Amino acid sequence: MISYSKAIELEKRHHDKQAFCYKTKSETDFMWEIPSEILLFNKVDIKQGNKIVDMGCGPSTIVRNLIPGKLLKQIKYIGVDISSEMIKFAKINIPTGKFIIGDMSTIKLSKESANIIISLGALHHSFDKNKTLSHWSWILKSGGIILLREPTYLAFKLGEGESPMEEGIKVDELIHFTKKNGLILQSLNFFNSKAFHFFNRIMIKIGLGDWVKQRFLWYPVIYLDIFLCKYFSIFPFCKGLSFTAIIVKS
Repeated sequence: MISYSKAIELEKRHHDKQAFCYKTKSETDFMWEIPSEILLFNKVDIKQGNKIVDMGCGPSTIVRNLIPGKLLKQIKYIGVDISSEMIKFAKINIPTGKFIIGDMSTIKLSKESANIIISLGALHHSFDKNKTLSHWSWILKSGGIILLREPTYLAFKLGEGESPMEEGIKVDELIHFTKKNGLILQSLNFFNSKAFHFFNRIMIKIGLGDWVKQRFLWYPVIYLDIFLCKYFSIFPFCKGLSFTAIIVKS
């Protein structure tokens, strides 16, 4: 098995190399922004003065889009990313933020200092997911929350993703971890089903593939996808390949 230090170095190289493409894609990648909005950001009360740590922040595009500009200036936003190239774009997107280049699983932040920790597709890049979550819980204040949006293990296994350390989250293990460590799983929702991708292929085939560029069209599609994943997940076609979770520290 690859060593921790080697895995981190490979991951850093990959994200430095992909930073510009990732930044450009994230500007219109509503596949991830809309579920983050309706299942996470709309469910929490972000207040003036809150300390928010964005683990694996990338270019911070989604956070910039989903937290009103005025409020962004009133919170203490800290973006953490292993890639210095990603951080360059994040500083442009959130100029009032503080940014740290480093490994999100060992990043040196004060104990019980954060109100909210965000992981929008970051946790599944970590070398040891339970160790990473334990560190995040240590940083989080009592009553603080973790906002997750991640792929499931069904989406891809280690070695099947784009970067060296990517591995989808085993949701059953996540649930077990929360129960064992005094965390409350407040909500868990699935999306990104094969039914959704089938719909998109049909739209492309009939010449309406540009629908993905229209933000407002994503809402009914995502809501329907969530509905299918919730009530018809016994059918593989309707099983969510991604999920969101709100975890509260008791």
